[in-house]
Amino acid sequence: MKRKNFLKNYKFILSATIFFLIGGFFLVLYSFPLPDNFNNNFTETSKIYDRNKELLYEILIPNSGKKTKIAIKEMPKSLLEATISVEDKNFFKHHGLDFKAIVRAVYLNIKEARIVSGGSTLTQQLARNLLGIKKDRSWKNKIKEAFYALKLELEFSKEEILEMYLNKIYYGNLAYGVEAASLDYFGKHVYDLDLAETAILAGLPQSPSNYNPFLNIDNAEKRQAYVLDMMVKNKFLSEKEAEAAKEEPLVFRKNVYEIKAPHFAHYVINQLEKKYGEDLVHFGGLRIYTTLDMNLQRRAEIILEEKLKKLEENNVNNGAILVLDTDSNQVLIWIGSKDYFDESIDGAVDMLLALRQPGSALKPFTYLKAFLKGYTPATTVNDIYTQFSTDGGSYSPKNYDLKFHGLVKLRDSLGSSLNIPAVKVLDYIGIPDFMTFMKKMGISSWKNQPKHYGLSLTLGGAEVKPVELAQAYNILANFGVKKDLKFIERIIDVNGNVLEKNEDNKGSYILGKNGEQAAFQIIDILSDKKSRILGFGEDTVLELNRKAAVKTGTTRNFKDNFAIGFTPDYLSLVWIGNADAKSMENISGITGAAPIWNSLMEEIHGNIPKKDFARPEGLVDVEICKLSGFLPTQLCSERVNEIFIQGTEPKEWDNMYQKLRIDPINNMLISDSCEVYSNHIEEKVFIVYPPELRRWAMEHNIPQPPIKTCETSNTETPKTIEISHPNNNDSFLIDKEVPINAQKIPLRANVKNDVAKVKWYINNKFSFETSEFPFTYLMDIEKFNDNCSLDKQINKIKCPIKARAEAYILEGGESVSNEVNFFLIY
Repeated sequence: MKRKNFLKNYKFILSATIFFLIGGFFLVLYSFPLPDNFNNNFTETSKIYDRNKELLYEILIPNSGKKTKIAIKEMPKSLLEATISVEDKNFFKHHGLDFKAIVRAVYLNIKEARIVSGGSTLTQQLARNLLGIKKDRSWKNKIKEAFYALKLELEFSKEEILEMYLNKIYYGNLAYGVEAASLDYFGKHVYDLDLAETAILAGLPQSPSNYNPFLNIDNAEKRQAYVLDMMVKNKFLSEKEAEAAKEEPLVFRKNVYEIKAPHFAHYVINQLEKKYGEDLVHFGGLRIYTTLDMNLQRRAEIILEEKLKKLEENNVNNGAILVLDTDSNQVLIWIGSKDYFDESIDGAVDMLLALRQPGSALKPFTYLKAFLKGYTPATTVNDIYTQFSTDGGSYSPKNYDLKFHGLVKLRDSLGSSLNIPAVKVLDYIGIPDFMTFMKKMGISSWKNQPKHYGLSLTLGGAEVKPVELAQAYNILANFGVKKDLKFIERIIDVNGNVLEKNEDNKGSYILGKNGEQAAFQIIDILSDKKSRILGFGEDTVLELNRKAAVKTGTTRNFKDNFAIGFTPDYLSLVWIGNADAKSMENISGITGAAPIWNSLMEEIHGNIPKKDFARPEGLVDVEICKLSGFLPTQLCSERVNEIFIQGTEPKEWDNMYQKLRIDPINNMLISDSCEVYSNHIEEKVFIVYPPELRRWAMEHNIPQPPIKTCETSNTETPKTIEISHPNNNDSFLIDKEVPINAQKIPLRANVKNDVAKVKWYINNKFSFETSEFPFTYLMDIEKFNDNCSLDKQINKIKCPIKARAEAYILEGGESVSNEVNFFLIY
């Protein structure tokens, strides 16, 4: 009996306790007033300054400008439904807290042992925004947020809460509330928006900078599609309506507002948002002092505008400029387009961050990598018609002037921006190695496999961000030292504390052995006016009143035009073209971007004392024969000095200048054994080109010695073919870290006679045909890995390959062949 009474009393006490706790909670909730502070706790704006403390932009807070209240009845129904679908699908069912979402969030947080999910309702988000609750995920703030959400639900109706939310929330691009956002993104009132446009706006609050269509249209469209799908899921739309909205072309119209260096200001804001979060950057009262020099910026803007005006008849309407301090890598000038507010040229798009094709501006890095692998400025290549075998078929690059220049040194081929030698150098390096190298140099946009780009990569066949291209050039200018891009001098918070300060930008060396010396060789070539003569003539706009290394780049379709160059003081990049990728007309790097680069560099250097590039140790100057790049003999008539990394200087003597005895009457060479049979002996110095260049030399009126000798004048020239690569019994180890389809073995043949064509047979099967010296076939190893077996001595798979080259002689129509055996090792 007593036990029953005890249980009865216990239940009564427990029920009463729970009742009083709940009642007490709601009494507190009802009587507890909402704070007067319905604005963000950070009451001061954040300001961005240049290096001389000139104000560039004051980042607006909700009550200072771009915030226009609008009644919920004036908002499109689709906007309300889209917002509820992506932010709080149970908005009209809960009373401030969504307990299912909370349980799910608690489970995930316990599982991860940290706060990973908040389960916030739309009302909670509004509470956080109105009452200045920080947007972090601590338990303390989540409880506070929940309390104020319940309080809001008691004080206001659902429609009032939704109206407050849509008028208060941040939509990016300095727009607070849907009306300001609508005007900012679409140039019209929110009540004039259609379904596709409201879906864009509804998707913004979760991550305004990431889904900003002015900064990343792809992300914005993906987010729009997600919003529309959620509306279908929540039965606000049919699938047909959603798909129609996805297909609708979007037209954005950006509002004009007061700002200096707008592209740079937005870049600073976006970078700081990633680092510190949107709340602190927008509402933290920060004083952000940047490295930008607004005085230089204005002068650069004038130069760009004046020069582009002269190019309008060439269908050029836009340009961009980036200037860095060479030593510190600090941003001094950042012009993302000719006019940020000109919608006709897509002026709001920052062309320094857009993906564009760099043209020949990549060539210096191709040569730099080659120098690191043993090539030198005196290494020669044949600039003649050449056909390469690639995955996409045969490829025959052409020079910009559509001419062939015979035997050229790498110094001249880079200085004159010749295409054929550059492709041959990349072929020597290998596309995978070059892509890895450029990734190290800061290029992040090459995501595809090497075969996707092909050998045209060195000619600008893949897109890059101009700002990253400038960073690669800065590594070159600093002899292999990679430094972070610096755009902040210091940041002071609202309490006067230093949040961030620019430290010495020492960077890290990335080029490896002899990299400093190889970088100097490239710099010396790019600043050598004589190396440009072959391609550009003697006097060009690439020359300043001081030493400067510079390279231009033009895409084959004339959509992009670059000039990039540096002195020990400043590095500048100039791009011209059209944001919509329409082609320019009759524009090259020399006539388009280069004149702007020249005027800009002369302007910003002013009266700064002239400096030479510091020459590192480990280099030697050697006199060479100008034509061959080897040590000069007495017969060599033209000699030049060349810079070599110690240990790479030539050891061989020139063999192109040869003194020969000939019989001009019978057109034959005279040897010692048959001298007595000729009465017409002359001694003459010839420049003897190798067989593959003989035809080019004669076409350019360079006399070549007779092929016949007195010993063979009565007999035919022997018809032979040699396989110059690979050698018999060579072995090739397959690199497991490189895709198998990206690894190829070059097979080359040499024929002394005039040849119609050469056919290659691999393992007795026809594989390739070419008519151009050096009759190269890039053998795809993936296709010829049968007949393999385990070699127990080396414990690796070994595949025998037999390659046969068959040459068809022009004279007589005969054919000769040769073969070589080699191995693939896996």
